[in-house]
Formats: sequence, structure tokens, C-alpha cells
Amino acid sequence: MTMFEKLVILFASVSLGSGIELSSNGEYRKIVVRIDKGISSQHCQSLLQNLQRVLESTTEAVGVASTWRVWPAHYIIVLPSEWAELNCSTSTSLPKGNTRYLEENILVHDGPLVYGEEPFTVQPKGCEEEGGYISLPTHLLTSNSTSNLAQTGKVMAHQFFKLRFGIFDERGYPEDPLYPGHYKHQGRILPTGAANVPVKGVWLTREGTSPCRPDRESCIFHPQGENDQLTCSLGYLPTLPRVTSYCSPDEMLHQLAPTKHNVICSGKSAHDIIHGSEDYRLAGSSALRSNVTRVPRIDLVVEDKEKIVLVMETSASMADEDDWKWIQKVAHKLLRYDLPGDVEVGVVSFSNVSKIESPLTLLHNARDLLADSVPDKYRLSQDNGRCVICGLNTALQDVLGDKKAGAHIVLFTRGGEDTLSFTDESRIKEFVQYYQIKLS
Repeated sequence: MTMFEKLVILFASVSLGSGIELSSNGEYRKIVVRIDKGISSQHCQSLLQNLQRVLESTTEAVGVASTWRVWPAHYIIVLPSEWAELNCSTSTSLPKGNTRYLEENILVHDGPLVYGEEPFTVQPKGCEEEGGYISLPTHLLTSNSTSNLAQTGKVMAHQFFKLRFGIFDERGYPEDPLYPGHYKHQGRILPTGAANVPVKGVWLTREGTSPCRPDRESCIFHPQGENDQLTCSLGYLPTLPRVTSYCSPDEMLHQLAPTKHNVICSGKSAHDIIHGSEDYRLAGSSALRSNVTRVPRIDLVVEDKEKIVLVMETSASMADEDDWKWIQKVAHKLLRYDLPGDVEVGVVSFSNVSKIESPLTLLHNARDLLADSVPDKYRLSQDNGRCVICGLNTALQDVLGDKKAGAHIVLFTRGGEDTLSFTDESRIKEFVQYYQIKLS
């Protein structure tokens, strides 16, 4: 295996971070909630207050649904770097080592609302596979109504179960050929959904008027009236006050209703998937746990400006076949044209030893200066010695210093099979994981 191949495998194995952590007492930790950069900071204080209230409601709803076997115990809210100088919160900090914040689990955004106006979980995989992230539209955080925020928290709880356990919505959609919004059972037209008792309600047109005939036109079922006996499913009607859990097969009124979940998961219930999951096995039994509501810990960090360090091998072998001319052109293009002006960039060269060619510098007014710091072919070493770990150490310790978190190191090297020892690889892995450094 070549040095390049080893680096590719090493970097790929650590670049995504550790994801959400689950402790043996059922606590989900380091759930990253990212506020999208495009969101206006005009009402940042109220948005953050409401977001925290929604997350607290999410934790309670997940805990109740699982009888506190598992529950979100720790969120990290990542604020855009542009919010750093605003008085949005008194408790923000820059991310430090071991602070997971680069890969979001929940994205708060303004749109476009590709999946409608409700929270939605991006699920590129299949049944019982972990999802990508939860999309949370900001308009759901503008209300100061406690009941509205609590309802959003319950909807988010279902999205969290989808994200973590690979279940899907236990309902259908109007005019959907795969997951229809209604179906016939014993001659009756019923709304598609998982429930323990018949749901009382009315069929409405898309304009919100009635009557509507679902067998003849596009209709939406709206729950109405006394539904106090309806206790499940969270995947169908999470906003109803008595609905707090997922229906077990024994509770399910119609087990084979054509819900999205039933179709994708071949009829295996969301309840059974959750209860048979690895998370439940790791968390153990909730029998000895108190059913007292837990309050999650919520940390706020401000995303730092992007930092990039070019780490460039300058051994004599880099001049073979005129390679250095093209490497230098690539570096110049990056620095002069491609990278945005608000990025801080440093340059390090290495052969047997390493050297700082340029410290971290804001690119905006220093493009030519940074491009000129890239060594030309006349400054290449006279031998083929290469100490990759020396170059990386210089980038991490001397150039980045206490700004390691979230940095991006771009490594230019010819490499060889024995350039990195096992100890070197372990050390790089440790730094990348701890500081969530991206390497390419």
C-alpha cells in the first residue's frame, strides 16, 4: 500500500467524527444543532430561547415514549460565526477540543421548504438504518406559545426516532401512489395511519373546506372531536395531547395500513424496531430508572471562521517529471482565486524538517503575499527525505496553536510506504478526532 493510499484510508476513517454518543444509562450526548448561516440574526435571542424550549420538549417526549430507556441529554447548538459579536446569548464560546460541532444532526434553516413546513428527517438509507439529519424550519421557532413549542417538540421527538432508529412516518399522503392518504377496509374509507382506536375527524379539501370525498378528490384528514382514547402512534398524530408512544402490534387497530413505514419496513412495526435496536440493548432496562422528567444540558458554541493550512512536501522527488510546477500552480489558484476572502490560511513546507512559510493570515487582502510564500522549484530540498509527521506537527502546534478546532489541513506529498509509523498514524488520528480536523 502506498503512502497516499494509507493517508486516504486514515483520513476517511476519522473525518466524520464520532456522531451522537449513547451512554449505558440511556443518555444521548453531543447532538449537534446547527443554525444555518443564512438565518438573520435580527431576533437571535428569541429564536435561541424558543429553540431551547423545543429541545427540552423533544427530550421529554423521547423519554416518555421510551419510558426513559433512552433520552437526548446533551445538545450542542452551533451559531453562525457572524453572530459572534452580537448579544444573542451570554453563554456562548468558541469550540475547543473534543467539542463535536461540524456534522449536524439537526439543521435549523429558513428554507426552501423542500419537505413542507414541518420538521423532516433526511433518510437516504433504508429501514432500520440511521438517517442523515433533521430539518427544522425556523418559522416553527417564532411562536412564543408554550403549547405550540411543546407540540413542535413532540414532532421533533418522532423525527429523532426516525434519525436514530430508521423508522418512517406511520401515515400516508394525499395523492401519493406508494403511500396513499386513505384506503378501504371492509367497505369503509379510512385515513392511512397507525392508531390504537378509530380516529375521529373530518375530510377537508386542500383549501380547508368540507365536505370532501377522498375516493373522488384530493382530501386531507383532520382529527376532530373526542380522541381521548387515542394514545398512539407518535409516528402518525404526534400533536394530539394523549399520543405519547408508538403502537405495539397488539395495540395496532389495522396493522397493515399502507403507511410509509409499513411499506418500507415490510410490515415490521416501528415499536418492534425501536425495542429490538442496538441502542436499547446498550442502554439496558429502564425498570430501575425514575420516570421523573429530565432536563437536557444545552451548550452554545459559535462556529469559528474557517482555517486552512497548506502542508507541502518540498523533497527533491517533488521535481520529478516537472510535478512541482503543477503543484505550485494548484496552490496559487487556490490562494489567488478559489478560496473565499474571509478564510485564514497558513503555509508549511517540509522535507527532512518542516518550516512555516506563512502563519495564519486572513486571505482577503493578502492573496498575493500568501501565493508568493509557496516555495518555487529552486527552494526544493537536495535529497528525498520526507517527514510528513514533522509537517503536520508544525501545522497543528505552531501554525494553528489554540485554533485547531475545525481546521482544514491540505496535504501535498508524494509519500512512500514507510513514511508514517503506526505511532504517527495513531497520533494523527487522535488529533483529527479530538479537534475534528479535516484533512485532504
